[in-house]
Amino acid sequence: MGTGELSPSLLPVKKTNQILSSLTLSSEHLGYEEAKGSYPLRVAICKYIRKSGVNASPDSVLIVSGALQAFQLIANGLLKEKSSILVESPSYLFLLNVFQSAKMNLIDVPISKIKNQVSILKTLKAQHQANLLYTIPTFHNPTGMTYSTEERKGIVDICRSNQLPIIEDDVYRELWIDSPPPQAMKSMDQTGNILYLGSASKILSPGLRIGWIVGPEVVVNQLADLKMQMDYGACSFSQAVLEKWFTNEDMCEEHVYHIRSELKQRRD
Repeated sequence: MGTGELSPSLLPVKKTNQILSSLTLSSEHLGYEEAKGSYPLRVAICKYIRKSGVNASPDSVLIVSGALQAFQLIANGLLKEKSSILVESPSYLFLLNVFQSAKMNLIDVPISKIKNQVSILKTLKAQHQANLLYTIPTFHNPTGMTYSTEERKGIVDICRSNQLPIIEDDVYRELWIDSPPPQAMKSMDQTGNILYLGSASKILSPGLRIGWIVGPEVVVNQLADLKMQMDYGACSFSQAVLEKWFTNEDMCEEHVYHIRSELKQRRD
């Protein structure tokens, strides 16, 4: 529950074996990828996130080794030591550890305050000279809360008007049970104020270690340079497997439907 992992029995072993058997290896799969990651995968991700209302070009997508690495890149590549970050209270434990290790100042903002008095973000931004807001607006970990469309708009508007960038962590979006969530906050972003994070870990395979950051191209380029210095890019083979998953839309949708059905039974 803490890490949001699927039960091993729900991981798509048979379907991934089918993906592997259909994958024709080339030298690209066994070598280094370009800094931002596999171009075909970035194209597939752009199509995949479009259903969440996010319109992006492949050049504004960076493939990372899981969403947790996205936090490390942002902390080390975009923020200075002792920068202040507004985080929902409670929030995702492992994210807090990453930011604290990077010597960031974390400012707790009770979720109830954000929902009922969104102006608290303006107040805290001014009070602490906050550099960004971290939020999990869809199936929040650990509370399970989802912001309504109106609440999302309020957060996006007040952050834009007060020049407070947002990290939108949307890794749980596909795990809806009763009804689909509202469109992503990023869909309301007209100024490049939101860095949007996604991952294959929560629905397909945590072992692939593939996530993505979507944001302004200049920011993505900066993070891509840092990632190349850290690990010379995400695993080429894993990226090829995920690209096959995303481009086989019928198989992917069938798997996601199965996961939702199983989770509903377990929830009930």
